[in-house]
Amino acid sequence: MSNNEEVRWTSFTDKEGNGIIVVAKETFSASALPWSEQELILAAHPHELPSSSGAHIHIDAAVTGLGGNSCGQGPPLEQDRVKAYSRSLGFIIRPVVREDYRAKAKVTVAGEMPLSIVRSKAGEVQIGTERKEAQILYQVGKSKSIIYKEPFRLREGGHVTTWYVDNPQIKTSVHFPKIETVPLTVVSASSEENGENAKFLVDGNPNTI
Repeated sequence: MSNNEEVRWTSFTDKEGNGIIVVAKETFSASALPWSEQELILAAHPHELPSSSGAHIHIDAAVTGLGGNSCGQGPPLEQDRVKAYSRSLGFIIRPVVREDYRAKAKVTVAGEMPLSIVRSKAGEVQIGTERKEAQILYQVGKSKSIIYKEPFRLREGGHVTTWYVDNPQIKTSVHFPKIETVPLTVVSASSEENGENAKFLVDGNPNTI
């Protein structure tokens, strides 16, 4: 039931050894639970958990370790803390038959890398890819396409489309609504992590959390 970090591959099989295997492009975080997160939160004690509705599988880029100044001797070590910034995750799902997962794990993720488009709460749009030194074009609405060099502001909202210069068939499109927020300020906090500041919670920059 525990969460596992830096996983290269993980398999989920039944009593006959049939199921699936998930093979990472690099590594990922994985867990399998007989209950959903909501069911675990709503149950104050183990005997209050409902009958299992099935296996709830979680595949994540990473999960922050437990710990904090409010309970314990401080936050997790720096290498065990997952900061809020855009990241990509690649993996392959293959069938497993009669426990042949070791043979199925011998595969390498290949092919063109997808493009990602994310926007911060402050309205800053960032386009990303794992493909090194790639030239990327993007278009906002029906405006002229532009070579992507750095993040840009888009608080008013709009439709953003991006693609590779040398492979326009690989496209990603995202529609962002207009950002309508009221400025917030952190007045006080009951506790803060070492080296952190509670005011960053509402600064609209996910990299400071």
